[in-house]
Amino acid sequence: MPIQRSPVQGRQTLEEYYQEIANSKDPVSQIVGQHMLRLLEVLNTLFPQLALWGLTSMARLGLSPDPHFKSSWFVLVGGAMLPGAYWLEYLLPASRRPWEHAFVRGESQSMEETMRYLLIAMRESEGWAGNVELAAVLVEHSLTVE
Repeated sequence: MPIQRSPVQGRQTLEEYYQEIANSKDPVSQIVGQHMLRLLEVLNTLFPQLALWGLTSMARLGLSPDPHFKSSWFVLVGGAMLPGAYWLEYLLPASRRPWEHAFVRGESQSMEETMRYLLIAMRESEGWAGNVELAAVLVEHSLTVE
């Protein structure tokens, strides 16, 4: 299932949303919009069956297995200014949080690194715990925890 925009944000797809940003007159917005469109393509290739929902906040993309984001986003991704560069955040599971809403943040410098960090973030946030498709992708990318 391709990544879908949360129904709480209306009918516009994620692709339409980021295409509007990419078509902006502002050169910075254009770059960020293009980065996010590329990210969506890669996510759809990486996860053809995974239930993955996106919630936009400015040009950032929050990810969750829940279409209505009843709890929160588990992973947040934003495009950076360098080609292939992104910043990523993931919410720590409640059992590992030193305080409410604690998260880990990092930056990637290539699409390959972004996908690796994204998979780690999805695993570590525990938002998709027990999901067979994510588990298979983690094994494929040698990212399982023993």
